[in-house]
Formats: sequence, structure tokens, C-alpha cells
Amino acid sequence: MYILGYNVLTIEWYRGWRNMKKMKKYKIRKSGNSDVTTIPPEVKEFMGVQTGDAISYVFQSDGSVRMIKAQEEPDIDSLVDSIMNQYEDALKDLVDL
Repeated sequence: MYILGYNVLTIEWYRGWRNMKKMKKYKIRKSGNSDVTTIPPEVKEFMGVQTGDAISYVFQSDGSVRMIKAQEEPDIDSLVDSIMNQYEDALKDLVDL
């Protein structure tokens, strides 16, 4: 069995005493050949992600792993089309040389 230790601490100071609130631990479950877990609504809201968005895992040098909203990778075909349209006249001139 896999267990994801989701230990985010919120520290609030009240009259000199620390009041720590631990968030719930979430289990990793099997789904077909993959392992899955849930993302709590407050984490999704904080990260700015919605259902269907992509996330990335960033491995830190201290051994921790950060989960971030994935950067959209540009489609190479649309990039080429954009450049061809932008420099159409210059490219035609080069062909005529």
C-alpha cells in the first residue's frame, strides 16, 4: 500500500502561542496500471488549476517534490505557420535569389 504524506502546516500566531493545523493525509490508490490520488479543492484553487489541466512535478535538490501547474508547450506546427506568415515576403525573396 502506498501512502502520500500530505503534511502542509498552517501556522497562526495567537498571544505568543503557535496554533498548527495539519491537513489530512491522502492515500495513493491503484487505477489500472497507474497510481492516483486526489487534489483537495483548496490546493487546486491555490495553484490555479482546474479539472482537465496538466500539472508537473519538480524534483528539488533537498529531496522534496513540488507540484506546479504545467506550462503549455507551443505546438510546433502553429509556430512554423506563424513565422511563415510573419516573414512571408522575406522568404519569397530568398527563394527568388
